[in-house]
Amino acid sequence: MYYVQLLRLRKAFTWFAAIVGAIFLIVLAVLHYPHANVDVSGVNGTIPLSVVFLGSSLFAIIFATVCGRSLNQENQRPEMVWTKPISRERLALLYMLCDLAAIAAAFVYALALILITLASVGGLTIIKADAAAPASVCLGLGVAMMWNGELQGLTSWQIGRGGLIVGLSWAVFAWLLPACTALSALWNPAVHAAFVGINYLDPLAYLATGDGGHVHIGEGSATVQQSFLQLGLWTRAAITWSIGIAGWAVAIFAWKRLEV
Repeated sequence: MYYVQLLRLRKAFTWFAAIVGAIFLIVLAVLHYPHANVDVSGVNGTIPLSVVFLGSSLFAIIFATVCGRSLNQENQRPEMVWTKPISRERLALLYMLCDLAAIAAAFVYALALILITLASVGGLTIIKADAAAPASVCLGLGVAMMWNGELQGLTSWQIGRGGLIVGLSWAVFAWLLPACTALSALWNPAVHAAFVGINYLDPLAYLATGDGGHVHIGEGSATVQQSFLQLGLWTRAAITWSIGIAGWAVAIFAWKRLEV
């Protein structure tokens, strides 16, 4: 029933693996260029395992957005999908579970490439397991899940425009929303508070580690307070997974009600 989705994911993962693999090959070439001076001492002579996990999760997050319009892609030919002997809800859930498995595979693939790269320069010996490592895995995959769920919820009930929404989400979450949040601190406290609230829907905001910042523009300055960034890793992970699951639920409900 979900074989077509597996084919899509296989094609997407093949492209993803090829591009990411090429990037790491370039990195390896630079690291091993004759007379290259490589310092892998990290912070205080070690690299926390949690940092390695979060770095791997960035690639999983990218792949999560690539497959964030699974149901939207079926809306071009609903008569071929909705006549199958299976409920729409179950079919949609199977599609998204396949997506989740592919996202986890992307994480493992990126993690393997990072470890291979570090091993090539003797960096494995300074990787140290830390208390934040398990939470970092859950948070990284949670951010990927959250972004995927939001995209599914936004695109499942539309015919077409899925790719456009995916692209716009990167522009909004990675650039527009953080910029507006920082600049709004110079305008009005109420406006800034509103933007800070909207940031709860920004998956990338949960990867930030600061408790706030100081913005300087010309002669003006303002302190940017983003209180949700002060939450612990496990709390942030729980929030991201919850929002992601909620996005899936919205997507399934909206897709079920879509008319041919």
